[in-house]
Amino acid sequence: AVSMGVLVNDDDVTFRMNLVTMSDEPDYAAKTMIDYSAGEISTEEAAELVRFLAENLNCGDLQIYPGISYRHCLVLRHAQTGTALTPPHDITGKPVEGHLPSGRYGERLLALMERSCALLRDHPVNLARRARGLNPANSCWLVVSRRCAAEKLCTSLVRPSTTRLT
Repeated sequence: AVSMGVLVNDDDVTFRMNLVTMSDEPDYAAKTMIDYSAGEISTEEAAELVRFLAENLNCGDLQIYPGISYRHCLVLRHAQTGTALTPPHDITGKPVEGHLPSGRYGERLLALMERSCALLRDHPVNLARRARGLNPANSCWLVVSRRCAAEKLCTSLVRPSTTRLT
């Protein structure tokens, strides 16, 4: 978050938010994780989708910020850690049921992910990607949460890394 120019307070929690490709079942929990990076979506396409999500999902204590390719940032202001999250690359090709957010903020974050799926389904960027035979970025998926008192932790949320974030 800090590396993106996002002001983060010591009592904020940041989440890495991936744009992913999921199967088309109507029930979110019944979907399968198809692609954890939406086909390595371009930063330009992703920025348009993330700005659209931010316009529709941001509220007082929750803000979404565009990052690089499929990796973005969600900030919960004045929050606490304690949300259990599963990295989407761990469940590629598998049903998401049993891997949805749980614990502190689990229901709220799941509702946000479900809403993102509805918003992104027919977005022009995804319609164009499908027409080109590419995976659509048809949902966001929250990957890790961190209290961001140190710049190193915030920076690691969206920058590519060889270190696996869990």
